[in-house]
Amino acid sequence: MANEYLYGAYGHIGETVAQSAVQAGTTPVYIGTAPVNLVRDFGKAGIINAPIKITSLVDAQKKIGYSSDWGTFTLCEAVYAHFNNTLGNIGPIYVINVIDPSAGKHRKETATTKTLTFTGGRAEFASDKIILDTLTIAKNDSGNYVEGTDYAVDYNFTKGTVIITSLKDDAQLAGSLTASFSEVDDSEIADSDIIGGVTSSGEYSGLSAIALLYPEQFAVCNLIAAPGWSHSPAVYNAMLTTCKKINGHWDAFVVADLPSWTAPRRRSTRSPRRSHGRRPTPSPASALRSTGRRLWTTSATCST
Repeated sequence: MANEYLYGAYGHIGETVAQSAVQAGTTPVYIGTAPVNLVRDFGKAGIINAPIKITSLVDAQKKIGYSSDWGTFTLCEAVYAHFNNTLGNIGPIYVINVIDPSAGKHRKETATTKTLTFTGGRAEFASDKIILDTLTIAKNDSGNYVEGTDYAVDYNFTKGTVIITSLKDDAQLAGSLTASFSEVDDSEIADSDIIGGVTSSGEYSGLSAIALLYPEQFAVCNLIAAPGWSHSPAVYNAMLTTCKKINGHWDAFVVADLPSWTAPRRRSTRSPRRSHGRRPTPSPASALRSTGRRLWTTSATCST
């Protein structure tokens, strides 16, 4: 074939027409909960049960929100570790959030009301559970003010506060007004949400959504973690299953908290300081999710 000369234009069929994956460095995928209730139009943003690429702290705030409450919003611990450290941004990372603040999902049934005091056409209050899309402000006479016409809503991720600003100089919001809003409810989040699955209609969720990373973003996952959840035997076993032959091809590492079925370590009679001069450190989010005992970090590797 190499010595054969062909006239005209000819095509050559190779062994495959699929583009090969090129993996450089580590591509971690974290599964857990994020304050997407602080993201406007979260329902249209595609940030529920889907891999989201995060490149910085500001990027995380825009795409999935951010809160210092790592016990409720476990993915924020990973965001903090990668993008709020002395070394600079360590990424990108991918996160899969399972919280859905939609009505009938992970939302409190009863709305919250709060009296706001406006000064100079501005009011501010602290909350990281508020679903920003549901905020309304009642007029003292009747009806509600209109967002975008009468006022604007913003969120300060540094302070964790909602900021409401009047848009009309001649008719500023003033005095005491009643605000009403729904709040996200993480109490219904269970191991099954983290584990996820695939429906008959092809909807992915939880750990199963890792399969969407390569076809949608052409990234190869090689590390899986679920901070605050992986100490659960069910989640841990699901992680070990998921890490094998992702998309039918690749294995990944699993980083997990010590499974809760593991027998406790035998207490040493030696002082911890005499054991090579250092103390083990628990995982912050996992400790909050645990039953009060200290959790230890371990890792498991899938065989190729």
